[in-house]
Amino acid sequence: MNVFKPTDEQLDLIKTNNSGLIIAGPGTGKTRTAIEKAMLEVRSFSENSPYRILFLSFSNAAIHRLLTSANIIIPRNQRRFLKFMTFHSCAFEILKNYGRFVGLPSRIK
Repeated sequence: MNVFKPTDEQLDLIKTNNSGLIIAGPGTGKTRTAIEKAMLEVRSFSENSPYRILFLSFSNAAIHRLLTSANIIIPRNQRRFLKFMTFHSCAFEILKNYGRFVGLPSRIK
């Protein structure tokens, strides 16, 4: 794998303590920047940390690319802090777990 040399903008995003939105064209390092940011955050988590990092995308293909990159870059014991979902699967999980509070059936399929 190539050594990642982030641009100044990518480095600012990786090092910030805030959330970020990456908008850029193909091949500009969006996936790698997001994974590097996640890896930096995960390193600060304790072993029993309740925190998780959620990657959301509109497409299964993008989620697959993120997951593949994470599996290559992030050590196995730190991957449990990451969650990869499409917007649809995230919405479904929220409704499945909490829909009963707004009158939905307790068993959504």
